[in-house]
Amino acid sequence: MAMFGSLRLRNVLEEAQAQGRTWYYGDKAYFGRDFYYRTTKNALQYTDFKLNATPHRFERTGMRIKPWRKGKKILICPQSELYHEWLGAPQQQWIQMVQTELAKYTKRKTSLRFKVWSKAEEDFALALEDVHAVVVFTSIAGVQATLHGVPCFATHDCASARFGSMDLSRIEDPVRPDNREQMAWELADNQWSLLEMRSGMAWEHLNK
Repeated sequence: MAMFGSLRLRNVLEEAQAQGRTWYYGDKAYFGRDFYYRTTKNALQYTDFKLNATPHRFERTGMRIKPWRKGKKILICPQSELYHEWLGAPQQQWIQMVQTELAKYTKRKTSLRFKVWSKAEEDFALALEDVHAVVVFTSIAGVQATLHGVPCFATHDCASARFGSMDLSRIEDPVRPDNREQMAWELADNQWSLLEMRSGMAWEHLNK
């Protein structure tokens, strides 16, 4: 079965998973979200990094990887209420859990940034001003933060977790991976334009 970013189909997805069927999930891209769309096989996001991609497709997105930088505050980025509910972590409960856990390890101020639908990439880049680290549920915002030089933490397994850490106790000493470039190249190899999807390029890549 195949579905595109619609939580209304979650019952169909859960049934396919229970039956052991192959499924494909599509959603907004990791970067270049106005033009590209990501698709994964038997997963909501790509996490099986092999680090053998070339920079060609990533360079086409216009995204640039910036040096690591420092800031003062922590930016907590919840996802939509529906998405949190689907994965069994209600939005407000998740926010409270993150804030409570962070308070054990840091005195830094925290701020919330809820999902923005219009000009999300541009607005998010501006929101990273003076940010020490970003905390996400499974949001791609974590990946984008690290490409802008801000470390990320993810509380659940996802692409962002590969670019940072899932251990909030390390909030004062965040992971700054030295292979951001190679991971970004690989994510770019797993997102396509609509024209590329129509041509069969995505299907061929996903079923090698």
